[in-house]
Amino acid sequence: MPQSVNSADQEAWRAHCLQLTVTWFPLLGLGVAAMAVLWWPLDWVFYEPGSQARRSLGWMRGILIVVDPAMALLLPLLKRHYDKALMVAVAAVSLNLGVAGWALGGMDDGGVLGITYSFVAPLFSMLLLLPLGKRVAANLLFYGAIVLGWALHPVSVFGASGVVSSLSYLGFAYVLATFLGHALFASIRHSFQLGLAVERQRAELAELATGLEEEVEGQTRSIRELHAAARKDRSAQRQQVAREMHDGLGQELLSLRLLVGVGRQLHPEAEVQQTLVEMDGQVERLQLSLRQVLVSLRPSLEGGLAEALSALVADLERRSGLSIKLEVGLLPRSLDGEHASAVYRVAQEGLVNALRHARAKSVVVRLFQRSGDLHLVVHDDGVGISPAQVGSGLGTLGIQERAQDMGARVTWSSEGGTRLSFALPLKETP
Repeated sequence: MPQSVNSADQEAWRAHCLQLTVTWFPLLGLGVAAMAVLWWPLDWVFYEPGSQARRSLGWMRGILIVVDPAMALLLPLLKRHYDKALMVAVAAVSLNLGVAGWALGGMDDGGVLGITYSFVAPLFSMLLLLPLGKRVAANLLFYGAIVLGWALHPVSVFGASGVVSSLSYLGFAYVLATFLGHALFASIRHSFQLGLAVERQRAELAELATGLEEEVEGQTRSIRELHAAARKDRSAQRQQVAREMHDGLGQELLSLRLLVGVGRQLHPEAEVQQTLVEMDGQVERLQLSLRQVLVSLRPSLEGGLAEALSALVADLERRSGLSIKLEVGLLPRSLDGEHASAVYRVAQEGLVNALRHARAKSVVVRLFQRSGDLHLVVHDDGVGISPAQVGSGLGTLGIQERAQDMGARVTWSSEGGTRLSFALPLKETP
């Protein structure tokens, strides 16, 4: 690889070449051995029994059947040794070509027919993953191996007619194989470099995506914290308003009732008494209205969520004539005020919606704990709610916002009326 490429990429390229080498050449060796076995019967068809060609080819096939499977078994053992694996591959190809050259030397009593057929041999060298310099050296070794094997056969004759031209053509075939093999090598290297670039970009994109997800998660967490703080501020403001109304307007109404009582004692006249009785009734009704406003602003949860819901249900039943059934299951031992207030408000809004919009005759309210969540279900027998209505009014919108603030899940469905399901994750207790 180019010198500008870092050492990590060079090691990755060497490992890639090693993997291809220990994959290709065992398959090539087993393929050659299989062909040597499968084509052996053809020697008995084309050559006379006892002929030199038949004996030479028999020796060649026997050697290939032994050497090539041995190479196929040895190469995978060298997965961690790139240079050794290539040396074994080069040695195996050289041995194959030397044996082939020796066998070809005896095919036509030392003539040029065998060495002419050897022009196919350079094709095997193209699969070697070697840079150009080492490829040239390896191909020279292969050329020498096949020529030496041909020359060592007892019947081969260098002086035979056409031998020089056959050897020259074999040399040209090796030169052509050198450049074609280098082109294949360069193509594989370029593809590998592109793959590395793609993997690097994929890793960078994954890192960027992770950073964006973390940033989004952080922003979401900040928004939730802001919502929680705003909700606490609203709760504190409601408590302050309720306290001021109780301490101010409530005390004034009480004083007014006391003054009316004093007036009734000081003025026993019938007309005055009637007026004072009416005034006392109006003040009492104002006190009841004020108490309802105070409960709406700051519901009393001191006795627990179940007791507060029971009081809410009783009050709505009394004022509306609606039949409301409250079912409370097993609840957590300790439920913080924030969670309890959220569930109370959702139940309150669900019941008000059933009263105002659903034209319901009865409502069932269920409160229970399951799978780490506190579940609230408000199910009425009214006209049902359509998907377009969810979030279009202040009631459902307020429930959705509260669910988002608390990290809860809320759904509406039309199952024999309107079914509101609110699942609030409970905080883990240490």
